[in-house]
Formats: sequence, C-alpha cells, structure tokens
Amino acid sequence: MNQTLQDEIIKKWHLENQFVISHIGAMGEANGLQYLLDACERLEKQNVTDIKFLIVGSGKTKPLLVSKSEKQNLQNIIFEDMIEKKRCPYIFRFSRYHHNEFFT
Repeated sequence: MNQTLQDEIIKKWHLENQFVISHIGAMGEANGLQYLLDACERLEKQNVTDIKFLIVGSGKTKPLLVSKSEKQNLQNIIFEDMIEKKRCPYIFRFSRYHHNEFFT
C-alpha cells in the first residue's frame, strides 16, 4: 500500500483521528443509504464529532441524499464522486466499517 496516497486521501477529506464509515459504489434505493443519513443526524444531535461517513459514488438517490444532508447541515458526512478503482483499497484500509452490498 502506498502510505503517501492513503495520507493524501485522509487529509483531503479531513479524516484524521476519525472513526470512518464508508460506502463506495452505487447509490440506489436498494443500498439503504438513507439509514446512514439517519445515523449521521442522530450522531450530530448527540454531539458525536469523531465519527465520519464517507459516501463515494453515484446513483439515483445521491441528489436527494446530498440535498437532505445540506438542509440538515450535517457536518459528519462527505459525498464524493466516483474514484479510480485502484484508490478503493486505501479507503477500505482506513475505514473502520464499510457498507456496500454491490461492490465488484
């Protein structure tokens, strides 16, 4: 693993010293990402600041999820467009939990 590349990813999304929950791939209704958004909201209400959700990809529900997170001013969720497949292992490495049923 390229530690420099991993450090760049962590720095880009300000994930230093964070418990990271990630999802990479499709963002459709079947992926259940609304539940992650609900968890983000609950954690923010409880002032939990060391857990971040990193959602990478695209799909039908992404615009709705992004809009809802912006309306709620959620600071613990990051949406990113698709990334190169070769970068995925770096995200898996620093994520404490990875949610994804359809990653290939």
